[in-house]
Amino acid sequence: MKHASKILRVDLTNNKIHFEEVNESVVECYIGGSGLGSKILWEETTVNTNPFSPENPLMFMVGPVTGMVPQGSHYVVCSLSPANDAWGEAAGGGTWAIELSRTGLSGIVVKGKAEKPVYLYVSEERAEIKDASHLWGKDSYQVNEILEHETEEGARIACIGQAGENLMRIAGIMNEGRFARMAARCGMGAVMGSKNLKAIVVKGGKLKPKAVDESALKAKNREVTSFFKKIRSGPGGGIAKIDEVIYSYHKIGNMPIRNHSRFKADSFVEQFRASYEEGEKYYCGLCPIGCLESRMCKGSREAVLEALLPMGSNCLVGDFPTIQKAYELCNRYGIDTISAGDAIAFGMEVFEEGLITKKDTGGVELIWGSGDAVIEMVKQIGENRDFGKILGQGVKRAAELIGGKAPQYAMHSKGLEIPLHDARTHNSMMIGYATSNRGASHIESHSFVLERKPIGTYGADGSLLGYPREKAQRLGFEGKAELVRRVQDLGNMFNSLVVCEFGFFLYGIELPTYPFWLKCITGWDMDLPRFMLTGERIFNLKRLINLRKGLSAKDDTLPRRILTRRPDAPLEIENVPDSLEELIQEYYVARGWSKDGKPTTEKLRQLGLNQLGY
Repeated sequence: MKHASKILRVDLTNNKIHFEEVNESVVECYIGGSGLGSKILWEETTVNTNPFSPENPLMFMVGPVTGMVPQGSHYVVCSLSPANDAWGEAAGGGTWAIELSRTGLSGIVVKGKAEKPVYLYVSEERAEIKDASHLWGKDSYQVNEILEHETEEGARIACIGQAGENLMRIAGIMNEGRFARMAARCGMGAVMGSKNLKAIVVKGGKLKPKAVDESALKAKNREVTSFFKKIRSGPGGGIAKIDEVIYSYHKIGNMPIRNHSRFKADSFVEQFRASYEEGEKYYCGLCPIGCLESRMCKGSREAVLEALLPMGSNCLVGDFPTIQKAYELCNRYGIDTISAGDAIAFGMEVFEEGLITKKDTGGVELIWGSGDAVIEMVKQIGENRDFGKILGQGVKRAAELIGGKAPQYAMHSKGLEIPLHDARTHNSMMIGYATSNRGASHIESHSFVLERKPIGTYGADGSLLGYPREKAQRLGFEGKAELVRRVQDLGNMFNSLVVCEFGFFLYGIELPTYPFWLKCITGWDMDLPRFMLTGERIFNLKRLINLRKGLSAKDDTLPRRILTRRPDAPLEIENVPDSLEELIQEYYVARGWSKDGKPTTEKLRQLGLNQLGY
């Protein structure tokens, strides 16, 4: 076979391991990464499969371009999500994915539950299930350090902290210790914990993936690397400073403030800019340019935007050292910082409203602006104690447990907490957050980047997506349903290849580069329309998984607060739809779905999904 895919199958219940070849025809239809993961999940789960059941597969997947191209250093983790009992997906960067690809594998599929804590060791020569009793209860930094010494030099470790062990539904999977890369969203760390799987150690060898047309691939890689170097040689090294980004976001209201309820937080911005200490650059493997997330601060990863704003502005905490401490604790415990920040802000609001008291919070004065409260809540979540037991379930379940009017303060879609980018200032995100298969995810629909003018002379050009730069407009809904559809399909391809989205969305790699890379590596003659059709197939299959699990059109929605103007926002800065339902119906038409949000028979036939038995 020209480009088959080799998967490692792990049965923890029976302590068995075997390898499986995936036919090239299947790989060509679903590529790898979350695309191939969705095919496996569809075939191996039912309507009755629980995210924490041994039968639920936990998949660590790479794709054809992993380890082969600039920014080809990501992996994805797929499973049924404990956040919503439906499709779950999270991506992580660093070098773990590259090391996995050099074992000759395209993925690891774990099922079952071990009798006691274990970790998995995988190299190009062997795979073993090993005892991890000595690792249980330790944080991710400790586990990484122990296993680096216990295994061999150059090994890379992905693991859970105590939050995953305790089945906190907002737990993620960490890799590379203090360099702190995380597959954060959708509670994948909790699924890993439910299997008594503490870590996966990968050590690649000489089995570097091979390309069908090595010469053309190298030429294109040199061209893209040169493009990145040109950007890096520009003003500011091509990358804006975090404090400057926060300042610009604040001007247009593109940040969460006071549990997504306010537009302005001058005191937060002032305090943050006065206390922010910029760290040194750090890059994912094979990345020649880096991003805002790529900095180290005093020996540990510097807090990223997805921590600074959810746990900072959203809780009205502006002191950078405090946010940095909360971020490091999340990394150690293995907690998604977006979900944690939204959960703590939710907790502050229900505390303010009198729905809970200090008796519920373990004596903590859970008030706006309290950095001490934020840090204590992170500890409680990670250790599964006091009010952290509630917040660690995510805001949807936390609101249901508290009862009363608490659900109106829970900012989520399909059980996944809303990220930092505000849909009231980038209107395509109204549709994107509501219709994303995994819940509120800015990564699955990066359309907001195309709604604004590019930074300087670089940035994404959406012309081939039907949304050229001259149409860039943050506010307004005309054409946004179609834009979201196309960007979602593209995003599903990025997470199937698997490659970092920032190359296109942030820096403006030309879109045809991606199918060209795929052709060089696999030999498949995939033009851009077929490339996008493949992304559409993958997106629709994930939708079918959700429909089978009981989600429906009623779940394609957003909290009332997100659909309401903020009281302190200027009229010209933000916009909300008269009817989200009408926008969703327009989106369904663009998708070729029925009015109740289901792919039609004709659409399934067009995508080659009509044989699935849905």
